[in-house]
This record gives sequence, C-alpha cells and structure tokens, in this order.
Amino acid sequence: FWNALYGRSKVSQNILSNKDVKIVNIENKACIEIHVPEAPYSKKPIYVDNKKDLVYKRVDDADRIATEEEYKFMIVNSQDDIDTELLDNYDMSDLNHESIENYRKLLLKNTNDERYANMSQLDLMIDLGAYRKDRSSKDKQYKMT
Repeated sequence: FWNALYGRSKVSQNILSNKDVKIVNIENKACIEIHVPEAPYSKKPIYVDNKKDLVYKRVDDADRIATEEEYKFMIVNSQDDIDTELLDNYDMSDLNHESIENYRKLLLKNTNDERYANMSQLDLMIDLGAYRKDRSSKDKQYKMT
C-alpha cells in the first residue's frame, strides 16, 4: 500500500500520513480504515495510474471525476506565488473588474467557498495574493503583485 503511494505509479501525489490509516474491528474482523483528506491546492491535481483524465475533485465528503475546466483550474491554482514582485504605481483601477467578477464566479463554482461571494474586489485580490502588504515600506500599504 505505502510503496504504491510513494512510488507514484498508482497516485501522482501521496497526501496520506500514518494518522490517516487505522485498523478497526468490524464484526470481529480487522479492517483497514483510510481517511483521505482533501489535497492542498499546491498538490492538486492528483491523478490515478498516470492518467490525466482520472483527476478527481472533492465535493463535500465524496470525490468525483473533474471536468476539463476544473482540471485547468487546479493546475493554475497549484502554482505557489506565481507573481511575487510588488508593483509600484498600480492599483485596482488598472484591473479589469469584469474579469475579476468572472474569476470570482469560477472560484465559487470550483471551491464552493461562499466567503468569496461577499468580499470586496480588493479583499478578494488580497486573499488570492494579487495584492500583498509591502512590509519594507513605512506605511505597510498593499501593492499589486
């Protein structure tokens, strides 16, 4: 079991740890109970048997095969700090607000995280890392990345 997970021939990323696997007794029989946590964004997508068409998406407490659009979303969101440089002299007026709202809709659809629904566009951009605090400046203002 563990060799298959670490060998990556069965699953592209191992997200299990020892605490996720237990032996439980059911009707006097030893059974293996495996808790599969949702993968962090940085490890998504996870696919089976090296087949990119076998990518699963967590929906509530079950997994289902992801659509091509959901697969692409996972790829984009798996990148840590795509843009890290803080940009001077740019602000929200430089962004396409319709594109932000379209992205918000996609985010809500793919994450089911309702907290994104009522955020201001600025708060959304901060949460997504598109705006970050400039810790090197005196006033610690947020800047676009």
